[in-house]
Amino acid sequence: MTPNGLHLYAAAASGNDVSHFTIDSAGNLIFAGCIGGSSGCTPLVALDGAASVTVTPNGRNLYAAAEAANDVSHFTIDNAGNLIFAGCIGSLSGCTPVGSLQSADGLAVTPNGLHLYAAAAGAGAVSHFTIDSAGNLIFAGCIGVLSGCTPTNPSLALGDAEGLAVTPDGLNLYAAALAVSHLTIAP
Repeated sequence: MTPNGLHLYAAAASGNDVSHFTIDSAGNLIFAGCIGGSSGCTPLVALDGAASVTVTPNGRNLYAAAEAANDVSHFTIDNAGNLIFAGCIGSLSGCTPVGSLQSADGLAVTPNGLHLYAAAAGAGAVSHFTIDSAGNLIFAGCIGVLSGCTPTNPSLALGDAEGLAVTPDGLNLYAAALAVSHLTIAP
């Protein structure tokens, strides 16, 4: 949901899309459009297996994790709440290459909007991205069992990583995987 409470976005793995709804004064949802694989949506392969979405605290960017596409897509949000595809990061052809997003699932943005974390069940890892002023993602590293990532102890602590949550102070990250893991976020 956007911080102003006027727009809601939902990922649909079965439709491979992200839907946009406006919210009226009574709290009712009004379908406003979609991007992805469902009939009637603006086509976008990068959303195959869309699993989750998150919006930055300033309400200007949305990120969508896609399990089948093995990527995270970046969208800007215009004043009407419409999504504009800005790019993707992951192993899908055409995306900026990053191999730690196999079966990308859960996403979390820090309260200051400067960092995005992505859980990838297939990689058994959580990836860290910095977010530049335009909302673009820059890979900063990963933690988990995947080669090249910082290892955990026990080694499978982030196996099947799916859900993420960042504390309101931005100092801690929790990952739901084979267990619930607590990770501290360095300044």
